Amino acid sequence: MTIAMLLAGRARTPFAAALATRGLLSSRRSLSTTLKYSPAVRAALDAKKPVVALESTIITHGMPFPQNVETARMVEDLIREGGAEPATIAILDGEIHVGLTNDTLMTLGQLKRDNVTKTSRRDFAAVLARKGNGATTVSGTMLVAEKAGIEVFVTGGIGGVHRGAEESMDVSADLTELGRTPVAVVCAGVKSILDIPKTLEYLETQGVTVTTYGPRGEFPAFYTAHSGIASPNHSTTIDECAAMIYHNRALDLKSGVVIAVPIPEKDAANAGLIQAAVDTAVAEAEANGIKGKDATPFLLARVAELTRGASLAANIALIKNNARVGAKVAVELAKMRGITPAAAPTASPKATKAAKVPVVVGGLVLDVTSTLNSDVVENHSSYPGSVAQTPGGVGRNIAEAMHRVGATPTLVSAVGDDLAGQMLTSSTAALDMPTDGIAVVPGHGTAVYNALHTRSGELVTAVADMGILHRVRANAAHLDRASVVVVDGNLAPAEFARVVAAANERNVPVVFEPTSVPKSVAMPWIRDLPRDAITYATPNRVELEAMAEAWLQTNSPRAIVYDQLQLLPGCTPRAPIQATPLADLIKPATLVAHKIPRLLVKLGDDGVMYLERVSRAFRAPHQIAGNAFYQHPAWTWGAIYKGAPMEDVFLVGWSAPSRGVKVTNVTGAGDTLVGAFVAGLHAHGHEVETIPALVRNARIAAEMTLASDKAVSPSISPALMKL
Repeated sequence: MTIAMLLAGRARTPFAAALATRGLLSSRRSLSTTLKYSPAVRAALDAKKPVVALESTIITHGMPFPQNVETARMVEDLIREGGAEPATIAILDGEIHVGLTNDTLMTLGQLKRDNVTKTSRRDFAAVLARKGNGATTVSGTMLVAEKAGIEVFVTGGIGGVHRGAEESMDVSADLTELGRTPVAVVCAGVKSILDIPKTLEYLETQGVTVTTYGPRGEFPAFYTAHSGIASPNHSTTIDECAAMIYHNRALDLKSGVVIAVPIPEKDAANAGLIQAAVDTAVAEAEANGIKGKDATPFLLARVAELTRGASLAANIALIKNNARVGAKVAVELAKMRGITPAAAPTASPKATKAAKVPVVVGGLVLDVTSTLNSDVVENHSSYPGSVAQTPGGVGRNIAEAMHRVGATPTLVSAVGDDLAGQMLTSSTAALDMPTDGIAVVPGHGTAVYNALHTRSGELVTAVADMGILHRVRANAAHLDRASVVVVDGNLAPAEFARVVAAANERNVPVVFEPTSVPKSVAMPWIRDLPRDAITYATPNRVELEAMAEAWLQTNSPRAIVYDQLQLLPGCTPRAPIQATPLADLIKPATLVAHKIPRLLVKLGDDGVMYLERVSRAFRAPHQIAGNAFYQHPAWTWGAIYKGAPMEDVFLVGWSAPSRGVKVTNVTGAGDTLVGAFVAGLHAHGHEVETIPALVRNARIAAEMTLASDKAVSPSISPALMKL
């Protein structure tokens, strides 16, 4: 029996014993009645695998929805990749959750801030008594983590001693919790809005072990790696950090450990810019009498505003870095206790070998959707309703789809120096996607699409402010590392032509996403670019017909050659083409293919068509011999045609839609199709044998988005890249 059993004076069941070893049972009442473990965390704890605790205040009070949920998922994924199980801690309807499922995370992320209490040690009793919702702070998360037997906790930064505390006595509860709760906190130091020297003095008084992990012994200042203040300890290895936690618990010191991890230099915000913003924000807080628990949220928000989002981007970067380090520490600590955790997943040889990435050059847009509470609309009046703001844009959605299936795309776009630009940049960073390709253009507004709908969903009117997208520029550094380049129709025609020419010089395939009927024919692919300069185009049915008509008007004397298509000798399709939706699409597709050899055509309810003109620049005729392409099981129907008199050969495949797809939202489905398809090209190449499976998998990804209320379904995963 454990000591807890002996003190209680009676034996307990194995389940009760497990709770007792985690400090959850007393002789009178069990806290376990208010602890609710997610299945994944419960299984990890029972198997004695490493678990890392995460706070929830950043979800409810740090970022707007959906960026907050995306960031939380990103951090949890990084911890899993490191070999540990994440356990986000929060209170929902009076229950303390140790680990959140997808459903509970979404529920928490969509709660209004006024309906969630920032929960430190002092707040638990009140929140539980009224069966309320609570987002745990650093101190609150430490408290629950210790009760649950979780020894490592990752956060952004800890609270500290506020400036002017000698008069206000404003000291964060995080510091006193560290003095009495034996949990290790992996953080980026103390927020620079606080008094760092006084904070370290207070931690010393509380008996808290503090170390800086990294190449230098300087205590980090959250947004920057440099504070000019020496750390009490300096650890250069994960082993040493884990050993500190081990000995701290072995000695039963009952105090915590702070492992301060400097933000990587490449992600750090400019120290001078941050310091000036901090000084301004502190002065404004004092002038407006903002104190206590309201001070930190105000100061962080004001610093983000003054730095035009630089501090927020740095915040996301440091949280990601802390998650990686925290997972390593938890795994190493488990090894010291004689536990062998499950091996962390490793990248495939193909993934680690690839040095280049897909590059998407196109639109990054703030979508503002206003929905009235009624279907009756009259001019010259205002109406009650709801307004939602979400990140969007064709280029952005394509890049997100690539990211979700496992690629690492670079998005090249432009935003203004305004709040909308900050939101879009931070939401991109929250997905763990690079933001170095997003330029901030001073004096210009971020692209916004503002739509007004009736209650039943009918579009009343919309305003599209897209002028800044004509200022998008892709530089040589972006194109040099490209495995494939996607350009959407939002670019200025001159920039479109320049990007295509630059990609051609580098022998990089180009994918053209038309985005709309006017833009499908406005880009200079018909007259100004040479044949095959663009490798792929991804129009929908209407855009394809418009592109074919535009080509006919320009090249009518030569267009007639495609009227005489015949099946290639030996090709026996499963059914006549008249039994498919493709009968009226072959001619316009072959017309467009005269200039752009490969077409991925979105057919809406009819699925997807792929057509390719085979030329020696892409495939030698011997590569299509046999039935590898048109009889591939991924096609619903396929065929190979030969034109006359020019004798071009055309590969055609049709992927029919899945049955029973629930359509929740059509926005973004086409972008998802393109993103998943291009990610497949990046991962598996352009060989004819792989195309059918890539098209099928991309269609499935698009159908997942159709069933989602997001522009790109969060359920899409790298599993879709398997052929």
